[in-house]
Amino acid sequence: MPASLDAGDYDCAAAVYDELARKRNAHFKVVGLAGVAAVAMRRGDLARAVALFGELRGNRTRVPPVWTDIASEYLAMCHAVSGNVERADSWLDDSETLTPITATAYAVVGCRDNRLQEVAGLAAAPLRRVDARLFSHEVRVFHLMRAFAKAACEEPVADDLMYARPAFAGELDYLTADWPALRDFIARHPLPALGVAEDAELPTARVIR
Repeated sequence: MPASLDAGDYDCAAAVYDELARKRNAHFKVVGLAGVAAVAMRRGDLARAVALFGELRGNRTRVPPVWTDIASEYLAMCHAVSGNVERADSWLDDSETLTPITATAYAVVGCRDNRLQEVAGLAAAPLRRVDARLFSHEVRVFHLMRAFAKAACEEPVADDLMYARPAFAGELDYLTADWPALRDFIARHPLPALGVAEDAELPTARVIR
């Protein structure tokens, strides 16, 4: 993801991705469309994000499988954040391979469905450095979900909260808009912004089917 996205400059990030989506090169078009969808999600425009990720997911003949699976997992996250767990689960089931965001998607859906013991037991494993940078936001979301789950299970949460700290104020707001329990959890466990994105570890998807 471009630095502007992890700095909270959504207008700049959207412009970069929109330009890529207009390219003739098929790879650029896929990355651009996925990026525009990601910006919409982070802004809290989940309906638009669902439409764009759905467009990406529906174009199996032209989009590499890893990107269609990533789209399915983002769709699962969007529906879970909105409170539609049944729809979220269906998109998780639609994903066929492990991607850099698989475990994050499972964690979000699992927490929203109150499968908290399972989410608390998710294991973390290092990503390739390039993926840790590209998906640093998803790393933070995973650790926030695991902290939320561990707190409900009366387990220590300090380490996960450290990795959940947002890169900038408001980065995680889209998660809490329709999720009062998560909003209350963050109110009880304030997460000061880092100011810059940091590398972290994303968990494997040894998880919660």
